[in-house]
Amino acid sequence: MLTKYLAREEPPETLTLSLLVLVTPNHLFILLVVNALAWLSPAIVPAELATGFPFQLPTGAGLWLLLLLGALTAPARYFSSFAYKKADATYLQPFGDLQVPLSGLIGWIFLGQVPSMWFWPGAALIPAASSFILWSETEKRHTLSVA
Repeated sequence: MLTKYLAREEPPETLTLSLLVLVTPNHLFILLVVNALAWLSPAIVPAELATGFPFQLPTGAGLWLLLLLGALTAPARYFSSFAYKKADATYLQPFGDLQVPLSGLIGWIFLGQVPSMWFWPGAALIPAASSFILWSETEKRHTLSVA
């Protein structure tokens, strides 16, 4: 909803650049905090959350995949901002609902990262909640039009 609100007056280029400028330091901060907590007190942070300290960039194919991911993020965000400028958010929401399950599936197929047993129920909860909201709002409109 925030993107839709900002897209009324801001061009997609501004939204894309501001997101990338804000997100990058935020993710670096999260990485450093999680790794520092894992290093200082391993009992607080589970081992699967921390990647080890100090942080090391991947090498070889992993580095190329990371760079490709970064290169694809900017155009994806640009087109998303452009879409919110042109279309209503209710039409775009189903695409947002599919991001989590498709990301998990792509990670499983191409990277061999098997999702945990709680991933799929959680991923199914997102479109289920959106469907429930759609049904609820449709019922409200139907009740109002009959009355």
